[in-house]
Amino acid sequence: MTARRGLSLLEAAAATLLLSVAVAGVLSSIAVSLSSARAVRDHERALGLARSAMEEVLATDTLPLGTTLRGSLGEWAEWEAVAQLDHRFQAGAHGTQLARIQLRVRWRSDGRRHSMALESHRRLAAR
Repeated sequence: MTARRGLSLLEAAAATLLLSVAVAGVLSSIAVSLSSARAVRDHERALGLARSAMEEVLATDTLPLGTTLRGSLGEWAEWEAVAQLDHRFQAGAHGTQLARIQLRVRWRSDGRRHSMALESHRRLAAR
């Protein structure tokens, strides 16, 4: 009886198939991870830009109630904000009222549209 050395063709083909399936699984996981990381990065970028746009709206000297304000965040995103009198809060002792500001940011990422909304309040001087 002679001792066998090496691999048969069938064993080599099975090992190659098993290795290729494992590599394909790892590459698929990497692709999903990169896509998720890109989505998180874009969402964080949009959140930062939305906060910046909200600060810009809040810093406006005369806040026009009921008017839609619009702006661009470069080519990447756009925003729009509406300020309305918040009737849930009554005028204080000094006649101050609150304006409710709703801001929405829209952007495109990975061929899909995304949006997020922020809300804030600002004190209005007595009329």
